[in-house]
Amino acid sequence: MRLLKLSLIPLLAVLVLLVVTPWIIGQNIRANLLNNITSLFPAEAGQQLQFREEDFASGWFSSSATIIAEYNPLGLEEPLVLELDFAINHGPLLMTPEGVNLGLAQARIEPRIEDAELNEELNETLNELPFPAPEIYFDLLVYFDQSLLLNLQIDPINYNGTDGTLAFAGLTASLHSQADLSADFTLNMGAFSAYNPAGDMGFTINGISLSSHSDQLNDVMAPANATLLADQISSAGPFPFSIASVETDSVLRQSAEDASAIDIAQSLTLNDIVMELPVTYLQFDSQINEISRSLIQGYYDLAEQMQADINAGGTMSMDSSALGEDIALIFLRNRLVTHNELNTSAFAGDHNAELHVTWSGVPDLADFASLAPAAVVNALEMSLTIDLDLDAVMRSPAAQMIDTYAQQGFIRIENGRILLQASLADGEFNLNGDILPLNQFL
Repeated sequence: MRLLKLSLIPLLAVLVLLVVTPWIIGQNIRANLLNNITSLFPAEAGQQLQFREEDFASGWFSSSATIIAEYNPLGLEEPLVLELDFAINHGPLLMTPEGVNLGLAQARIEPRIEDAELNEELNETLNELPFPAPEIYFDLLVYFDQSLLLNLQIDPINYNGTDGTLAFAGLTASLHSQADLSADFTLNMGAFSAYNPAGDMGFTINGISLSSHSDQLNDVMAPANATLLADQISSAGPFPFSIASVETDSVLRQSAEDASAIDIAQSLTLNDIVMELPVTYLQFDSQINEISRSLIQGYYDLAEQMQADINAGGTMSMDSSALGEDIALIFLRNRLVTHNELNTSAFAGDHNAELHVTWSGVPDLADFASLAPAAVVNALEMSLTIDLDLDAVMRSPAAQMIDTYAQQGFIRIENGRILLQASLADGEFNLNGDILPLNQFL
């Protein structure tokens, strides 16, 4: 009997834990829900995106809360106000859409527009649709290590009527944020197609996928990357085209040349293009390196001040003007390097263009009045290279201009290529080998 009683002690402890823990978790949620939501967003969003707690009702095993999100971007006359209704289940045992899970809390979030008039207009618009609006679900799971998983699901749509067709395979997205606020985001959208027989207009996309990572979700200058892929985009009219795939990549990282600066790289690739304009391929790469962190911070400070001006009456204050001048001076004083490259296949030929610009900065610049033209020229280096397929250009509308440009020395024709090389360095402008000193004009 004594052994039986002893064996029951761990079981009773577990039962007590399962009963008491939900209440403790509920009290913690009540104390920290608003702060936890706010902490996911950069401080720079403070003037444009604000949260406040409207209501909270806490039970032993579940809670409900209403959080108001007010989004007020520049240019919007009235802020967009969303009401986020949380239905929260307390851990440690949680019933999620995927089954039983362990964690601190699970919540179903239902967003709706708070403005009654706007909400009514939206509902009237949705009611006029010839098909029911898709259901939208937000589910939140908070784990014991303070990481969280936010899932979004939009249900499919299938409509086939005399006025047209619409097929949408649905959308899923997830945000997985760790306790240190590093985060991964993924989005997958199924095939979408729409056709209007009245105007013979149609659009199809086989799917979209997006994946991104941020080292710190609430820091706009933290290292991050994102990749977006779109598969088989086409339109039946009024301007027919098709693109086999679209890919974009973006990377933000600390500058290798300056720890107080960041680098941003972006690329866009369009494969197997079929359209009236004879372009079959396009790739654009852009790099902006050594961007001063103070320049980016100044931009956000200006946006915040301008938002405050709008909220106060709509006229630009002296503070906004001063911030604008400070940003311009930061730009002029600091080094910045950009490189852009375009590769394309057009008129049955391959073409390339590259532009590289280095702004060395004017570190000792005190104000705009002391900025001399010679200092600008000496701080600026630029190189432009254009390399075009001659036969392809001769099949294009630009063909009639080639001889004139070649005679004037703007371009060179070598080995079936049209070439242009221009550069600016050390106060001299060089065009295809012809040098023009600029200091004589300053």
